[in-house]
Amino acid sequence: MVSYFIPFLFIFSFIAGVIAQTPDFAVIFSPTAWQEINAGDLLNVGWNVPGKYSGQKVDIFLIGGASQGTQVPIMNIASGIDIDVDHYDWRVDSSLGADNVYGLQMKLQSDPSIFQYSNPFKIIAKPHTTTSTQQSSSKDKTAAPSPTLSATTTTLSAITTDPVHGHSSSFVITYSAPDATTSCHTYHSHSLNVSQHANTYAPPSATPTAPIVVAASGPTHAAPYVLLIMGILVSGLFL
Repeated sequence: MVSYFIPFLFIFSFIAGVIAQTPDFAVIFSPTAWQEINAGDLLNVGWNVPGKYSGQKVDIFLIGGASQGTQVPIMNIASGIDIDVDHYDWRVDSSLGADNVYGLQMKLQSDPSIFQYSNPFKIIAKPHTTTSTQQSSSKDKTAAPSPTLSATTTTLSAITTDPVHGHSSSFVITYSAPDATTSCHTYHSHSLNVSQHANTYAPPSATPTAPIVVAASGPTHAAPYVLLIMGILVSGLFL
């Protein structure tokens, strides 16, 4: 029974010696145990320099995992560092922080079986920020200019005719234009060259058609055919 136990103990001791860190190798004192480091920050890695390894080169690796016993190599953060420098400034990668625990492993470049672990520490991941960009496209809307309604005044030249039997005469001129109506009152007068102006109004409309104001001037004693001539002149305004 004892004979079977001795070989097993020898094998276990050999495996433990292989995976254990080298006691007299460089002891890493920074970072401290469970130090919290923000991703993207600068971390000063510091170690003691043992005399027997002076002048040697070392490589530094980052390990990490869910717990201290399940850490695995993640990345090589430095290579060929002079061990006598006794420190190294490492810019923590901004993508790190997903693992629960992290650590450093320093290996002798000439003999990687000689190595040392650092204290366990934490890397605080950067908060995830979502930037939403709202793109808005706006069309310039130019309001149509408000129509300006302007009145056009046309004066009919006086037409001189002899009065009929010496009696006063009267006439009425009424016409309509698109979106505008002008009405002229009946003219009565016993004297010559009396000028009266028509009443003009435009219905509430946004159309740009402007009303036309016709001012009739001249003697009011006119023969009936004068009305026909004036009607022709007024009709000519719309041609």
